Amino acid sequence: MASGHFAAIIRLSTPIYVAQIAVLANAVADTIITGHYKADHLAAIGLGSAIWASVFIPLMGVLQGLSPIIARHFGAEEPRAIGPQVRAGAWLALALAVPVVIAFAFPDAILRFAQIPDSVRPLTRAYLQALACGVPALMLTRVFYAFAPAVARPRAVMAINVAALLCKIPLSYGFVHGAWGLPELGGPGCGVASAIIYWLMLGLASATLWYGTAYRRYDIWAGSWRFDGSTVAGILRLGLPIGGSILIEVTAFVFMALFLARLGATVSGAQQIVSNLAALLFMLPLSLGIGTQVLIAQALGAKRPAEARSIAHDGMRLSIAFASVICLVVWLFRDAIIGLYTSNSDVAAIAFELFPILIVFHWFDAIQCSATQSLRGYRQTLVPMFIYAFALWGIGLGAGYVLAFAPWPAWWPATPLGATGFWWAQVASLAVAAAALHWEFARISRSRAV
Repeated sequence: MASGHFAAIIRLSTPIYVAQIAVLANAVADTIITGHYKADHLAAIGLGSAIWASVFIPLMGVLQGLSPIIARHFGAEEPRAIGPQVRAGAWLALALAVPVVIAFAFPDAILRFAQIPDSVRPLTRAYLQALACGVPALMLTRVFYAFAPAVARPRAVMAINVAALLCKIPLSYGFVHGAWGLPELGGPGCGVASAIIYWLMLGLASATLWYGTAYRRYDIWAGSWRFDGSTVAGILRLGLPIGGSILIEVTAFVFMALFLARLGATVSGAQQIVSNLAALLFMLPLSLGIGTQVLIAQALGAKRPAEARSIAHDGMRLSIAFASVICLVVWLFRDAIIGLYTSNSDVAAIAFELFPILIVFHWFDAIQCSATQSLRGYRQTLVPMFIYAFALWGIGLGAGYVLAFAPWPAWWPATPLGATGFWWAQVASLAVAAAALHWEFARISRSRAV
């Protein structure tokens, strides 16, 4: 086992991790800024952000199919084959942006379906309509985000995301509170700021491709921009199952939150804390997984299947090691962490009950993520989507609902477990997914090594 794999994975994953944290920090900043404005505006951007994530993040996942394709060409030293993939990705990004722009520009049907309260519906509508103005730019920027790490340039993504964060915070504050001569828009001002920042990010990504000497060998601008259906189809073959997997993940958490909302505001508050922390902790195994995926695809492109398998195993070892350390740290500082989130003793008490489950949840989450990303490096995305559907929907939601609410016959002695039952079902779903995904990885990687 080459120890250099660990260094290479960390070197590639670190800028990706910083970029992911910058994205999360944007959402946190908007919450804090609007939280100091008015409660109904905070509720509006919270609901709007949930709708945005449910619709937009799976579509962005479709573009992730570009990464293993480009990384293979990079590993095979075929730079001129990369430009057509990027241009096809740009066409696909624009095509995916069209329905999102329409849906968010005219969001009333979505708002009615989501049962958004009348008191905040106009604010949520205005927030989504503002975001719609930036959708094409963000989708095109995601093409660059799939391309840059695949050609060993992840720092470019990190730099753009950090720059966007530094610009976004004062811009959001100005539009929400009417500072520095900007109009006072309240919560929807965060959407206006986001749309502006998305176009700034696209400008930075385009300038990087245009002026960066390291990117000229790929002939991204010089080649034909005519629509290439076969190349787009190749991206979709990998990207659609990735988007489907992300949709399954997002909806599993969204529906769990909706179901647990029946148990009252206190349980919902604790659920929000634990879910938010789970998402934050997931950024590290996700970043390690993306770095591992790129290196696997590059090794396969260079016709080194044994090295690809070794890289995958090292990536899995790193994920398990980091997850174990994170679990220990979270457990040791659980009181302080909960205290940062809430001062409500009732909410804190329920969150404290869920923390031991969160730790086990994160450990299995890291394991399944490493396997999923390794399989994507092998350009295997369809079977993982089916595994996710069975595990996260069937076990996580199905068994979770039964454990949480115990819809048994009256003579059955079992009692509802509430939020703890739902979270234990989520742990079981990830354990099953991790086992199935690792078995699939072992099968695929052995067949590629022959």
